Amino acid sequence: MNRVRVSTIHMFQGGEQQIIIFDSTEGIGLKTAPMLDDTKRDSDALRVLNVAMTRAKDKLYLVANTKRLLGELDRESLLSRIIRHFQQKAEYSESESLVDNYFTTDFEKWADALLAARSVDTQPVSGELYTERNFWAQFLQDIRGVQQRLMILSPFVSVNRAGTFMDYFRAMIGQGIDIRIYTRPLNQQVGEMASQSEIVVGQLRSIGVNVIERRNMHQKVAILDNDVAWEGSLNILSHRDSGEQMRRFTGQSAIEEIIRNLELLEEHAAGVQTSEPCPGPDGTGCKYNGYLVVRRNRRRGNRFLGCSSYPRCKYTRRL
Repeated sequence: MNRVRVSTIHMFQGGEQQIIIFDSTEGIGLKTAPMLDDTKRDSDALRVLNVAMTRAKDKLYLVANTKRLLGELDRESLLSRIIRHFQQKAEYSESESLVDNYFTTDFEKWADALLAARSVDTQPVSGELYTERNFWAQFLQDIRGVQQRLMILSPFVSVNRAGTFMDYFRAMIGQGIDIRIYTRPLNQQVGEMASQSEIVVGQLRSIGVNVIERRNMHQKVAILDNDVAWEGSLNILSHRDSGEQMRRFTGQSAIEEIIRNLELLEEHAAGVQTSEPCPGPDGTGCKYNGYLVVRRNRRRGNRFLGCSSYPRCKYTRRL
């Protein structure tokens, strides 16, 4: 490994190597850097990409989220043309053929360490308020103590934040712990968040997490066994850098009340969107491409299945 040199393009100028691996480092959750887009004003992309493409003596490898970049960059931008040239003239490999997980890391090495119990100097008081600055340390400490079940309500999910938990979740599932994630369905996500939601939900389900999609949910809650509950304004699986607060509760009766009020263990909880497409009122298919959602009659309290596109589509079915 002492023959491998890692550096930025700016630091690498003038150097040549037999093999160069150029990683654009662009991906879902990040904006395309101006230094890679020569159509942006005052961009130095032409100079940067010239260095990146001309320093290899024998072989040049390009690592990039090509689907995203080609979708965001102008077709005539230099990087867009470089990617298409690689796709047409070079050997092209999908990332899935090299790694089996979007969040792949050296899992086996770190799983035990992630869940190892760590002592704390002081025990938190029930009802104590945390901000985004001190929430994460205590929350991760709480996760390490989970024995049976973890439930997280996060209306939105992002690749970056969910990725920090993926190894914890895999290790916990390996220990037989039930993990349930409640989030908004894909058809209630927009723009970049929709793309990220699709990736994260797919990865969570692939490792055995039970992902429940609930329409219009807004609650930000976490329940760890029946011992600890967190509630507040912070999206646990998508938070980035905004100012938020979360309150930590302990006590079985209070936690059972939260579970009951939010219907977290109900088989047919109101608002849960199923994966079954709506057949439409005439049975020929929903013209709004809706999915069946558990709904509750406000007067009678009984539950039924209705279309996610209600009131445009008025299909209903008894449970």
